[in-house]
Amino acid sequence: MDFSDPNQRRIFFEVHEGFPRQSAGSHASTLKALGLVVGSLPDAPLIADMACGPGSSVLPLARALPDARIIAVDLHQPFLDELEHRIGGSDVNGRVSARCSDMMVPLAEAGAVDMVWCEGGIYNVGVKAGLEGWRSALKPNGLVVFNEPIWLVSENERAAKLRAFWRGYPAMTDGEGVEQAIADAGYQLLGWFDHPEEDWWNEYYTPMEARLSELKQKYAGVSAAAGPIEHSQLEIDMRRTYAASYNYRFFAAKLI
Repeated sequence: MDFSDPNQRRIFFEVHEGFPRQSAGSHASTLKALGLVVGSLPDAPLIADMACGPGSSVLPLARALPDARIIAVDLHQPFLDELEHRIGGSDVNGRVSARCSDMMVPLAEAGAVDMVWCEGGIYNVGVKAGLEGWRSALKPNGLVVFNEPIWLVSENERAAKLRAFWRGYPAMTDGEGVEQAIADAGYQLLGWFDHPEEDWWNEYYTPMEARLSELKQKYAGVSAAAGPIEHSQLEIDMRRTYAASYNYRFFAAKLI
């Protein structure tokens, strides 16, 4: 699809808006990832949730850390509107602030953030660039937790269709490659784990596939809809066929 085309971009967001999350994941995996670092967090931590989308990680983090303050950053205001609707009147209201911004724009709280969190977003800039860009926000020994798509098989074991699909993210590497990027950016790896398969489906691909079925009927014959709808369906089909070849992996690291 052509993301520079405003009509295709609008339909792309119509495919995605209103879902619990915008990438593979679950509350259980968010909390498991938090468990990799929770012993290293200070009391009343300040957390920046980058590319937060509609806040799928914000609420479990806020509830697991009842003394934390969270800055929820996303470039797409409708996602932040969804987040603010979710937290309005809830037990986390007042501890979460939403900001419409690129996740690489320096935060006003430079040097004050205890942890940067990023689910499903660091691939937009690349691991090393993201980690280097967030250094200025973090306190000394600050923490970063993120997930990243990785290859589970060697290059010659990747199906041609799968390689073609992931060509849009040429920096995608294996787990060792991500660990090297973490070290190159000046961080110490604290732990990692792979998402279970249900994280791809329960709150992401299953509702997306139902939405696509509706949009195929709604936009039948509309040329601008073909790109975003076909790309999203292809993404689902790739996972259904080649799940053993790639996955999202959570990584936790500490600034050194």
